[in-house]
Amino acid sequence: MNQKTNDYILFDNDRVGFDIERKKTAVDLVLTKLYLKLAKKLHRLGLQLVADGSDAGSVKITYTSSRVTDDIDTPLILNMVTNSIRNEERDTLGGNSEKPLEIIVRIANVESRFTSAVSEFGDIKLQGRVKDGVPRLTKLGAFEVDVRLDGHILLCRQVDEPNTIGSVTSILGKENVNISSMSVDRAAPRKQAAMVIAVDEKPSKAALKKIDEISALEEFVFLAL
Repeated sequence: MNQKTNDYILFDNDRVGFDIERKKTAVDLVLTKLYLKLAKKLHRLGLQLVADGSDAGSVKITYTSSRVTDDIDTPLILNMVTNSIRNEERDTLGGNSEKPLEIIVRIANVESRFTSAVSEFGDIKLQGRVKDGVPRLTKLGAFEVDVRLDGHILLCRQVDEPNTIGSVTSILGKENVNISSMSVDRAAPRKQAAMVIAVDEKPSKAALKKIDEISALEEFVFLAL
């Protein structure tokens, strides 16, 4: 069946195709907004990791995917994130075509408040992606992590030994601070490890001080989102 519309013939298949394209555009817009949110959060965390007295340095945002094309408007994100971002790159990686799009924020020529956030190239490196509609931090320096980027973030560098994680979470529990997600990665058993905790509420200064005083923690940083 077909119907005449002004000067041209519109077939049912064309209408289906139009509806599919319109839905795809709506999905792409939602996805673009999520990646914009992710880029902003990674950028904000990165700036908070710059040591006091140090300039913002050179900030770079990179979009990385194994797909030749993907569904987000990267120039739009680039323009909207912040004027501090110097340049944008698109890397097309080999491997599985289903590899998700990831965003990497790097800040070079600065000192970091948290040494585990420093990459092998000497810059602060944060990497993330959108998973199930939620922006997530997936890499901190060389450490693989997986936490939600909402609420606030606690970063801990510690010796990999028993009770360290429990000591931190116990302090948060006594403060009625809810943990939304947590991730730990270690270099090797009983060696250095990095712990990232996402919390819904901001812990009190007293609680943050208690965490900072845990003997097994070599570094501790609180980051507000």
